[in-house]
Amino acid sequence: MAFRITRNREDAQDVVQQSFYKAFVHLDAFQGKSSFATWMTRIVMNEAFMCLRKNRTLGKAFLEEPESAEIRDPGESPEEIYGKHENQRILSQAIKQLGSELRTALCLRLEERTMQETAEILGIRVVTLKARLFRARQKLRILLSRGPEFVRVGQDAHLGKNKRQLASAI
Repeated sequence: MAFRITRNREDAQDVVQQSFYKAFVHLDAFQGKSSFATWMTRIVMNEAFMCLRKNRTLGKAFLEEPESAEIRDPGESPEEIYGKHENQRILSQAIKQLGSELRTALCLRLEERTMQETAEILGIRVVTLKARLFRARQKLRILLSRGPEFVRVGQDAHLGKNKRQLASAI
């Protein structure tokens, strides 16, 4: 969660460390009204947003997220592997262009959390969460269907077809 919000590995590590420290120091404040995981996730999110605010005031530039090494299924052809990787990269870039409220709601749901749990973490009602998810999907469809110039993916202007395929899948 920290990495998804900060989009920087070092900042995310700092956020997680600071979050565990704050959770330990304020453990007596945990009231048990929600699960411990929900409480801890909210602490991580708050710390990550604080980190973003601090970095914005300091004028820090965010680095691109590092490519993760994955073990590929030997049954897939190189073309299929490349297509999947590009689709994931394009979708990731489109998600990064969403506002922080929409991106956070979408990322929590992508982690297979329930609507109720996601709403608790965000401190909003389920109805509000559903509205945010609807707007996030709408914006993603628009971004992915417009073409390469609307989803910032670097120099890859030839990926318009993949974006249209992703947009129809959302």
